[in-house]
Amino acid sequence: MAGAPGTATQTAPELLEQPPAPRAPLAAEVDLFGESEAIQVNHCRMPGCGNFGVPARTEHGKTGPSADRDPNYVVTGTNKGTIPALRCKSCGEKPAMKSNAGVAAEFRRISAAMLRPDEAAACTNPECGNRGRSVAAHPGGYRKQGRSASGGQRMLCRACGRRFVLSSPVRLGASARAAAADAFSRIANKSPVRCLVRGARLPSAQRYYQTLDFIFRRCREFSGRVDRALADGRLRLPESVNVAVDCQTYTLNWICRLDRRNTEIQSICTVDADSQFVLGLHSNHDPAAAAPRPSPPPRTRQGSGR
Repeated sequence: MAGAPGTATQTAPELLEQPPAPRAPLAAEVDLFGESEAIQVNHCRMPGCGNFGVPARTEHGKTGPSADRDPNYVVTGTNKGTIPALRCKSCGEKPAMKSNAGVAAEFRRISAAMLRPDEAAACTNPECGNRGRSVAAHPGGYRKQGRSASGGQRMLCRACGRRFVLSSPVRLGASARAAAADAFSRIANKSPVRCLVRGARLPSAQRYYQTLDFIFRRCREFSGRVDRALADGRLRLPESVNVAVDCQTYTLNWICRLDRRNTEIQSICTVDADSQFVLGLHSNHDPAAAAPRPSPPPRTRQGSGR
């Protein structure tokens, strides 16, 4: 049967020659501090099971009863049959299959705060050979080119000539730091925005959001340094740690009158129950994937008799 005009059609032999889809999602590679690791989350998630952490086989075996089949898992579906899942032959657990590429992308987003400025910075030109190649991992692809007005190191890409500046810590004056510390304390005590602006003696609500952005960046930098120290081994945890985990849901108000739907953000917090030290709090909010605001409807003339 002919396809629509302007579209390519495939014949039956071409479809048969295509390799079959993987039995389970393939592992994804992530690069953390110069070391490449494979991520495969499709396995039994029951800690007491013998298949815990044992990944499912991605290659297809022979049909019917055969010794070539996966000895640990059977590909099935969830209760409603809408999501592919694995059934563990050892304990009967049915974990839903996850995209390893999506898990790797989320891992890169969460671990971005742990990277140094030269490890996170790279050329963003889509047509450049250095795109995505960090300055720290590929120093030969870049060259230093002075400082910016704010004091940041300016870099030049040797491949395409694009310039960019390595991010530097945000700094404030003494009076602004005191106001930021006061605002941070009031935010922790759930002070309303208007009361906070008056109590911290901020000149305007715009300054409040600038101060809030400064607090967020400094907290993110501190958290990233602690996580990096834990990953490098410079900061060690006790041999026995009593960990408490809690999942929280934050309901946010609408930010645009044209779209008044509330937004829910899920987060997971991990705390050392003995010292009450927060090991991590991660949410599923990705600022880079924010949806565009809807455009306002066209205005109509009022009072005309036509």
